[in-house]
Order: sequence, then C-alpha cells, then structure tokens
Amino acid sequence: MAMAFMEKSHLLRGDYQVLSWLAVQFEKVDRETCRVYRMLVNKYSTFTIPNFIHSYISVIKGIPETSSISENGCTIRPICHKYFLDSSKIQKMVIVGEALYDVDFYTFITEQYVSKHKINVLLSRESENGGGTGVAQTTTKYINKHCMVASIIDSDSKYKGHKSGAGTTRYICEKEWTSYHVVNEIFFYKILEVQEIENLIPPNFIDAMNLWTGQNAKNKNVYDKLAGSDNADEILPYYDLKVGLIKDEIMNSNDSYLDYVMNCCKCLGLEYTKEELKGLPNGTVICIGLLKGLMKATIDYINKNKKDSIPLEPVLLTYQAQGWEDIASFMLDMCCAENIELVI
Repeated sequence: MAMAFMEKSHLLRGDYQVLSWLAVQFEKVDRETCRVYRMLVNKYSTFTIPNFIHSYISVIKGIPETSSISENGCTIRPICHKYFLDSSKIQKMVIVGEALYDVDFYTFITEQYVSKHKINVLLSRESENGGGTGVAQTTTKYINKHCMVASIIDSDSKYKGHKSGAGTTRYICEKEWTSYHVVNEIFFYKILEVQEIENLIPPNFIDAMNLWTGQNAKNKNVYDKLAGSDNADEILPYYDLKVGLIKDEIMNSNDSYLDYVMNCCKCLGLEYTKEELKGLPNGTVICIGLLKGLMKATIDYINKNKKDSIPLEPVLLTYQAQGWEDIASFMLDMCCAENIELVI
C-alpha cells in the first residue's frame, strides 16, 4: 500500500494511531515503507479523506463479514489486510468499458470536473476493452484473480424507466455481476442512466466536428431538431445516435416505448399514428441516426484540440450535466491519486 501511494496509483489515508503504529513496525524491517508512514503521520492534519470521495476501501485485520457499510454519506468496503500482501492486487484501478474510446471519454469528463472544481488529484487508471457484451467476461477474469476492477456500462434503455432485456450488455453484466461473491473483493460498477455513452456528448462538440457533409448533413439536421426541441432532455438520453430509431417487436407490445417513439416523430414533423407504427415491418428506419463511430470521432476531436492547445468548453444539456457529474464522481472514487510531489 505504501508503494502504491508513492507511485501515485492510489490515495492512502489512515487513523493517526494506526499510521504511527505502522511507522514503528516497519522502522527496522523496511526503512522506505517506514518513511512513507512517517510522512503520513506528519501530514495527518491535511491528509484527510477528501470531501469529493464517496466510496473507499477500509483495511481491516480480519475477514470482513459484509461487502460494504455506509457511514457519513460514504460507502465503505472493508478488505482484509492480507489482500494487499500481493503487490499485483494494488496496481492502478482497471476501468473496463464497452470500448476503449468510452473509457477515454469517462476520463475526459472527469478531467473537466476536476478542473472546474479545482480538485488537486491525479487520475490514475488502466483501461481495458470489454468489447460490448464481453464486459462481464473481462471483469470476471479480474475477480477470479482477486484483483481490483471497476466498470461503467450503458443502460441500453429505450426510454426512461425501461430495463433492457436478454442479450444486451446490461442484462449480461448484471446477471454475471450479481453472482459474484464480493465480500473481501474490490469490484465496483456503474450503469449509466442514458441509453449509450454517446448520449452524453455535448451538442457544441458535435457542431464543431468537421463531418457534416452529404448524408451526414441530413443526419445532423435530424439531430439538431431533436437537440433543439423543448423535449430534448426527455428524448436525447435514450435516442440511438448511431443508428436512429428502428422498428422492432418491442414497439408492438410496449406502450411506453411507443409513446417515446411518437414523441420523437412529433419533434421531427413525422405524422405517424400508433397503429401505423405498429404496422411497419420490423427493421424499418423510422428516424435516422447521427453517425456510426461517433465516440471515436468525439475522442479524435478532443485529442486534436488538446494537441493544438485549444481549450474545450462543453455546453451541456440538463440531463448531460447530471450524467457528467455522476461519471466524474464514480471515476474519482475509483482512480484518484496524489498530484503533489511527495517527499519522504
């Protein structure tokens, strides 16, 4: 733990008495580790648990009896100290996404949050591509090795309150994740409220991408109508920006989804009745999407602006602002480290 702290892989805090005791214990065994704990003792008054942390690990002597406890608004996961005897288990937190570009975007969102709120931390993480429905298999690999891992996935929801069914990434992951024995394991996950992470891309970023010619211009026109409508905060969180709205069997049996589709059609000036929508053949494109490969295009846009030292100022819809804050909060809990020069 001491080395993970010094290598800026994780934050490390402790009770004064515990830190002092550890410093004494390592004094003749490992002088470098001893110096780490001495430094934490000396900085005890300023090295407190940051107020932006809402979830953390508590190291205990015995085997924990529960996977987590709540205290002062924080979720605390007790882990036996023996877990950390193997240094491979306390490397940087691995964030598994449905795609690597997704994790890049989570990181960008968190960087923006850290900058806005003047939080002096370093984001320290490794990323791994779960490949959509392979996310659960990827996290299981780490759980089987008893190594720390976290994941963020899309909700795959077609409208507010909808829970995606069999075959979706969310369904597969939740089924697998709820089967884990999580006592004395470091595993966390977050399911986004929006259908896909693309729904959290700021409209002004999309406007600024040099992509909107030909068919893409027609796609963009549809997006602009939805984003500019009075119902944008109800429609865009669940609109599939990659492929649009495609007629499927769910529309025939789910009135809530049909109401959502009707709302989209109304914004676009498409005059469908519910019976007409139900009568369309499955696979019919009702409303076109914006762009396949949208997240890659977004990361390319972000990276180009960073390379050219152009400040990025996202202008977010109301639902996006909440989504960004939720992601940043989760990422800070999972992978922040000291961003100061540590002298021991």
